Amino acid sequence: MRQAAIKARTALINQMRGLLAEYGIVFGTGAAQARRRAPEILENGQNGLTERFRCWLDEWYEQLREWDRRIRKYDREVDVLFRADKRCGRIAAVELVTERGKNRAAVALANKNARIIWALLTREEVYRSAAC
Repeated sequence: MRQAAIKARTALINQMRGLLAEYGIVFGTGAAQARRRAPEILENGQNGLTERFRCWLDEWYEQLREWDRRIRKYDREVDVLFRADKRCGRIAAVELVTERGKNRAAVALANKNARIIWALLTREEVYRSAAC
């Protein structure tokens, strides 16, 4: 559900950006940009938007805020489930190194992490980090 909500929010933001661009109004990608810029655009009476378009933009902004609320709700639910399951605690203890290198390094690291997590879950063990 969370991923579907994020996808819907992204589609809404892209629609807003595309239609505003037809009026020569552009802003960066991402929900934070849309949240910040939409009220500014609505308040600017000199930007050439029609009254009808302003109403639509206001509706889209409210939809954006609703998607944000839903996503936060899903995040809280996932957090509660995560904390309630001891297996998740074992996974969280794994020192997952996020590496943004070339594909081979990233795939190798992902495979290593997956093997560690699989071993922790199937053997019901606790993660012990390697000694330096």
